[in-house]
Amino acid sequence: MHKIPKGVVVRVDKGYEGLEEEYPQLRVQKPRKARRGHPLTVLEKIYNRAMSTLRIPVEHAIGHLKKYRLLAGIYRGKQEHYDESALVIAGLHNYKELGGLSW
Repeated sequence: MHKIPKGVVVRVDKGYEGLEEEYPQLRVQKPRKARRGHPLTVLEKIYNRAMSTLRIPVEHAIGHLKKYRLLAGIYRGKQEHYDESALVIAGLHNYKELGGLSW
């Protein structure tokens, strides 16, 4: 989170409670939560739907990447090889999504 440039909007899901307090320099957008005795208003429901629509492609990409066991479970290899292996997996995913190479 420290490497995210200022001015970039970070869209997260409901699991990131307290992110704004921990990183006040970030512009964080997350869905609204209903509280006990305070249900969501119509506008908050519309906002949550819009946020969900924007996050769907991200969640799908994460799901595709997790098909590879390297990213889904505990990594038991050498630590210095993890980043390179993750980049190869991301490259394979992008190759598949783009339908091959385009020169």
